[in-house]
Amino acid sequence: MAQETLDSLIQVMFTLSLPEQEKVIERMQANVRQLTSKSTPYTMEEIDARLDESERDIEEGRYYSTEEVFHPQYAVAI
Repeated sequence: MAQETLDSLIQVMFTLSLPEQEKVIERMQANVRQLTSKSTPYTMEEIDARLDESERDIEEGRYYSTEEVFHPQYAVAI
């Protein structure tokens, strides 16, 4: 956000009554908590490890076919 816009937003906040400012602050804090509680992205090492594990599963026959995942009623029992 551009600094001018941020400064304008702060100035608008200062025109609010104390109860209104408290309400805005509470909502902003809730938003920050929600944003920070989301999981962090995977590292390249974690992605590589997951790919290696998936490739091993495929080689060893531990996988589901497309039919089993999306159309279980048509899956062939082995």
